[in-house]
Amino acid sequence: METLLNVKGLKTHIHTPEGVVRAVDGVDFEINKGEIVGIIGESGCGKSMTALSILRLLPSKAKVSGEILYRENDLLKYSPSQMREIRGKGISMIFQDPVTSLNPVFTVGNQICEAIILHQKISKSAAVEKAIEMLGLCGLPSPEEQFNRYPHQLSGGMNQRIMIAMSLVTHPEILIADEPTTALDVTIQAQILDLIQHLQTKLTMSVLLITHDLSIISAITKRVIIMYAGKIVEYARTNQIFTAVKNPASLLHPYTRGLINSIPNIDFTSAKDESPPLTSVSKRLNTIPGVVPNPMDILAGCRFHPRCPNAVQRCREIEPEIRLYGEDHGIRCFELREYSTS
Repeated sequence: METLLNVKGLKTHIHTPEGVVRAVDGVDFEINKGEIVGIIGESGCGKSMTALSILRLLPSKAKVSGEILYRENDLLKYSPSQMREIRGKGISMIFQDPVTSLNPVFTVGNQICEAIILHQKISKSAAVEKAIEMLGLCGLPSPEEQFNRYPHQLSGGMNQRIMIAMSLVTHPEILIADEPTTALDVTIQAQILDLIQHLQTKLTMSVLLITHDLSIISAITKRVIIMYAGKIVEYARTNQIFTAVKNPASLLHPYTRGLINSIPNIDFTSAKDESPPLTSVSKRLNTIPGVVPNPMDILAGCRFHPRCPNAVQRCREIEPEIRLYGEDHGIRCFELREYSTS
């Protein structure tokens, strides 16, 4: 498959008066044409910073190193004007909160037209026509009316559709969706995911989907990357991850297994009329003990070892490298090496 984006040794360190924040600390992955790749992990693991690093939307104190190869051209060597050409036209991004991402003093149609005119150099009337067409494609009712509305006049779900329309109106090759359903209710979440899948197929684009929701990952991604404390701890085909967890002897990073075991699993067995509702059949939720480490205070060894039930002395002293365990499946763990098929 044709590789559109190849990230090699990406590090994003932010220098502050308190110390250096190692938000992303050596990340490697690639995105092929026409596929949906997911990045998952707890808050603070470096998912969003990876996305912002790719588009170089970072504060001046952030130092980014490594390689970000878009069609074999290193984006870290691009000038600010060259990056403005890439953003939107080559790589677009949907941000977490659509309300704060849209300008409240301009109509949503005006903001979409600005993106069109910047990248396609067409007339204002042609841009308006194209924007209204994209609003309709994104499932907004009466797109001509929505075109003239301000963000505060629209619901969260409609604003998210506006963001999707703005991101896709220039027909980018890669869409980065940074937790696009976080602020939405479950029904609207399903609609937005269906919309992203539909447009991804229709426009033949690649998608990098960032989320903390495993159900979303299992539903629409082809490959998944698991991040923890600024590093990738596992990557695999999505079906490999969710098939492996059913087998206690299968190979998964302890963090990946902990994430999947944390999914609520309520036993809705039939209860008699005299039984209390639901509380009698609910099971205690599994959790991963501890918290994600402070990126300014990373311990030696494996970054997950303070929370890992299988950690040994070697895990506390030496940082493991990613090793292959079959085709397209890499795990950063010492304790699984004896089972390696590489």
